[in-house]
This record gives sequence, C-alpha cells and structure tokens, in this order.
Amino acid sequence: MAVADTLHHLLFDAVPAGDYWHVYDLAYGPLATHPRSEARLALVAGRPATVIVRPTFYIAWSPDAALWETALRDATPDAAGGVSLVPGYAAVHGLARLSLRHPLPIVAMDHPARRKVIDYNSPEDQRWHGHLTTDRYRRTHFAAATVDAQCRATGEVLPGFRWHSRQLQRDLVGVLYGALSDHWSVAETIELSAPRGQAMLKAALGRAQMVLVPDLRAVVADSRTVDP
Repeated sequence: MAVADTLHHLLFDAVPAGDYWHVYDLAYGPLATHPRSEARLALVAGRPATVIVRPTFYIAWSPDAALWETALRDATPDAAGGVSLVPGYAAVHGLARLSLRHPLPIVAMDHPARRKVIDYNSPEDQRWHGHLTTDRYRRTHFAAATVDAQCRATGEVLPGFRWHSRQLQRDLVGVLYGALSDHWSVAETIELSAPRGQAMLKAALGRAQMVLVPDLRAVVADSRTVDP
C-alpha cells in the first residue's frame, strides 16, 4: 500500500483559550492573515491543482518559539556565538502577545498527541515526521491540501495544525487557516527594533548560549548616510 498524507483518524484537538505569540509585519498589523503564504503546511495555489487556498496565521506557544521560527530561524553564530539578524528585519517586524478568547480546534501533530490521528511509528507517521522537520516546504503544501480534502469529504473544515517547533523543539507552534481576527484580541505589541524587542531577542539567544551582535553591513550602510 502506498504511503499517504491522509490521517488515520480524523480527530481534532484544541488550542486552549489564553495567550500566544505571533511575529508580524508592522505594515499589516498583528491580526493580519497571510493570503498567499508558502511556509510550512500552507495551502498553496497549484499544490495540487484542486487545492482550496485559505489564508494562514502562524502562532507560537512562547515568545522564544515565535522569534526562533521567524527572526532567528536562519541564525548562524560565529565562533564566539554572535548572531546578527537579516539586515532591516527588526525595523519592519513586531512581536505580539495575542489573547485567544475561546478554544479553537486544531490537528495535533506533536507527539504524543499525534498518536490520536496517525498510528505511531507507521509509514505515515514517518512521512509526517519528515513534513514537520524539513526546511523545504513544497511537499508539506501537498500534505496540508490532502488533509483539507479529507476533512471536506466528511463535512469538516480543516482548522489548522500544531507541531513541535523545528527551530526550538521543546516548544509548540501552529498554523490556523481562514480569517481568524474575531477570535483574538491584542494584549500587547513589541517592535523588534525597540529596546524591549531587542532585549527579548537577546534573551532568546542567551538561552541558547548565543549573543546578538550588530550586522556589520547595516553599520557600514548607516555610516555612509551621515554627513561628514
């Protein structure tokens, strides 16, 4: 039998009411969904041709996980553990603490909860492990579309997925589909370029024995704009 991305058991877990974290583009605001994301498990046009695209909204269960999945995901420390951000990233992004007003359904793909929907250590379990750890997302788009079609065939709506963060494996992250702003309120926002945002980036790196350092290219560029 061919290995498939369909779930063995179509059961939904819950995202409890409470606080979650989300890195957002300052130009769009903390509750904006992404209409055409190509990140992990997004519903992407043409993958496959029958997919029904819905906007995505990524959340994390901790501020560190939100930062590691976005601002810090490509961090490459130097010999002294120094890490610099992508130039300009902090200037246009913020970290939001969002309050979920009531529980939302979700497909739990983190172990041990994944056993509720995929038989443990089955070929499908191994396949989904690959989807949740790869940095090449194309195959995950087909997987999400497969489960979305499976849900629709039974009259359900796929709400989203939860899994262990690829970048910070002790924490959870998730993707929710659809326009979800009515479910959330904004508890606080923190610009990543502001002192508190910089402090949170430094703290997240510090817990991994790394330090935040200025990007030398940005420093050089800034120096060239100063009048002599």
